[in-house]
Amino acid sequence: MAKKFISWDIHSSDIHLVPLSKESLRKIFNELSNQSLQQIAKNIGGFVTKELVFLSLNEMNFDNLMKAILLSDSRFGTVKHKIVDTKHIICIHHGICINFSKFLLHTHLALANDLSLSLKITNITYEMICMEIGETKLKEENVVI
Repeated sequence: MAKKFISWDIHSSDIHLVPLSKESLRKIFNELSNQSLQQIAKNIGGFVTKELVFLSLNEMNFDNLMKAILLSDSRFGTVKHKIVDTKHIICIHHGICINFSKFLLHTHLALANDLSLSLKITNITYEMICMEIGETKLKEENVVI
C-alpha cells in the first residue's frame, strides 16, 4: 500500500493527475454517451502510461510498459495480475460503473493499437474489467462491446 501512495506522490504532479472520489467518477461517467466515452478514451489513450514509463523507468520496453500499466491501473481500485506463458492477465476491480469499464477498455485498446500489442477483453462488468495483454499484435476480433 505504501508503494502505491509513494508512486502517486512522485508522479501525480509530473503528469498532472488529480484525485477524484469514486462517486464523482460515477456521476461523470454515467452522463457520457458511448461516442463521447470512446472519443475521450482515444484522445487519452495510453498517454499517462507512456509518461510513467519515461518518468520512472527511463526506457520503453514491454516489461517496463507492463509495470507502468499496473501502476496506472492501480489508481482505479484493486488490480490482480498474473503472467501465463507470454500473456499478462490483468483484472481491474474499480467499482464505479459500466461506462468506466468501457472507458478503461478503450484507453487500453488505444494504447495496444499505438504500441502494436495484443489485447483481449475476457470480462467486463459495471465494476470490473479483465484483459490479456501480449507483446505481439493479434487480430482485434476479441474486442466486443
